[in-house]
Amino acid sequence: MLEPQLANAILVIAITAKRFNFIIDDFNYKIISFAKSFA
Repeated sequence: MLEPQLANAILVIAITAKRFNFIIDDFNYKIISFAKSFA
């Protein structure tokens, strides 16, 4: 059984990672769009 603090920390990290991933995906999309405008 996980300790509540540990479980909570894992949840927070997972949520943060998901948000961070979304930002990275958005950034990659902008770079690809920018590159395509020169292709």
